[in-house]
Amino acid sequence: MAIANKFGYILLNTSNKSELATGYGTLYGDMAGGLGVLGDCYKLQVYELAKYINRHQEIIPKNIITKAPSAELRPNQKDSDSIPDYAVLDQILYQYIFNACQQVRTFLDVLTNWYIRRSRDRFWKGDKDAIDTLHTVLQVLTRIAAPLLPLTTEKIYKELTGERSVHLEDWPDASIVPSDDELEKVMDQVRDVCSTTLSLRKVHSRRVRLPLGELTVASPLANALQSFVSIITDEVNVHKVTLTTELGQVAKHELQLIPAALGPRLGANTQKVIVAVKKGDWSINGDEVIAGGVSLEPHEFQVRLVAAAGDTEKIASAALADGQGIVLLNIELTDALLAEGAARDIVRMVQQARREAGLAVSDRIVLKLGLPDSLQSQVSQFEAYIASETLAQRIEWVQGLDPTGDLDGNPVHIGVDQVR
Repeated sequence: MAIANKFGYILLNTSNKSELATGYGTLYGDMAGGLGVLGDCYKLQVYELAKYINRHQEIIPKNIITKAPSAELRPNQKDSDSIPDYAVLDQILYQYIFNACQQVRTFLDVLTNWYIRRSRDRFWKGDKDAIDTLHTVLQVLTRIAAPLLPLTTEKIYKELTGERSVHLEDWPDASIVPSDDELEKVMDQVRDVCSTTLSLRKVHSRRVRLPLGELTVASPLANALQSFVSIITDEVNVHKVTLTTELGQVAKHELQLIPAALGPRLGANTQKVIVAVKKGDWSINGDEVIAGGVSLEPHEFQVRLVAAAGDTEKIASAALADGQGIVLLNIELTDALLAEGAARDIVRMVQQARREAGLAVSDRIVLKLGLPDSLQSQVSQFEAYIASETLAQRIEWVQGLDPTGDLDGNPVHIGVDQVR
């Protein structure tokens, strides 16, 4: 990479996987451009590629590609004579390449599905702080991911900055990016709360557009979460979020044994421990778990949070991913909640009709709604909300027109006319 940066050349790498992993290899070529690495192929194939590149003109000097392949190896010498086995090298590649790719992928998921999605309104309003933050993140991220995604990051970086190449930039230093470990910790839990709650919705067939009454979050970080209640409320679509640090009031720990792991160590005493756990004869002492007077090894059990006794028909619960907190979601449906959910579904259908009509985001409309009487009585109380969300200057309630869609088995007519 240093040679390519200095001279602006592309380099043909004749190394195989083992040589790359140990930093051993021979570089050939000087075609202007970026860096090209050809690993895991026979050296003769690299020479054939060089000849193919030269098929119309001498791009790679002939004196470079006339050197005998594998000249750095002695007669009858094999890679395995001087380097570790491939099983060892594969672990090295896994650690440094696969893990790096996974971290980039995880970060991109958070960036797109959390920050960008949550900041869409700020972007539309031209919020300078939101735009500057995204620009900085993309600029640093493309430099970090450049060795893994050379072509994609090159295009993004050049469009983003106007610079010559991302591959000519210095590797970013973490110190240039402001960090707040405590804020990051709290925001991770905010996302965890939202993800866990949405999973509960899915399990209990409560679609996201259907508002629910209340969500209770019990966690040691509850006080810090207070500043982000509005985000949680909006993400999981509930009317109220209650936070508490008193885990014991809403949840309890449950010990789950792993008999297959217990058996080899405890033998005949395994059943004694299982019976003790069923009777509640177990305790947590710091990092140690004791059941029936026997100290358990970490791989022999799992401790998880579960909701304390309550109305399971109305309350759904699940532990947070860190195991330190729990969410309890009121899944009871009332007529008022069902009516509000229907109004939100109508908004979704109108937005889809706007897109199909080719309207711009800012275009104002006259909205025609044709609904069965029972559905109209539900959503008419939310007329102002529907008009605001769909940029409708007025709503006309119509009857007898052909349905354009279906809402929970009810035929629905939606018409959008642009106001000119």
